Amino acid sequence: MSREAFSRPGFTVIEMIVVLAIFILSAAVTLPFLGTFPQTEDLETISVDALLALRRAQSRTMSGQRDSSWGVHFQVGGFTLFAGESFEKREVAFDEAHVVPVAYSFTGLTTVRFVRPHGLPIAAGTLFIAHPSNVAAHIDVNAAGAIFLEDE
Repeated sequence: MSREAFSRPGFTVIEMIVVLAIFILSAAVTLPFLGTFPQTEDLETISVDALLALRRAQSRTMSGQRDSSWGVHFQVGGFTLFAGESFEKREVAFDEAHVVPVAYSFTGLTTVRFVRPHGLPIAAGTLFIAHPSNVAAHIDVNAAGAIFLEDE
């Protein structure tokens, strides 16, 4: 029998092993990142929502809406945009509550209130937002009233 009789189109075992090795290697590189992807996306959404709530509180304070100063209070399970001299003495009818999964924690500057007429914060500092899977971000509020988001 000639060699041509045994020759068939197809893949050799070595070609299959090389392709399988490439697939396994790419999976090994990719899978660790997929594990924290949902938390990273949630953290980004929560951070941007918190940043927007802070800017909204500052804007409402500067515009004199409800003839009140505004602030944002961060606690387990979410944060609240409020009107009033403090979170405890707020006008509850004007609250805007934002729900956050309880796995995310807020530390640092957990209550930010702005004073009229310039919208400057009563206290400057940093709000840290974290998840147990080691994804985190922070929002800085400086004494000049600038508010910005930093990913860690």
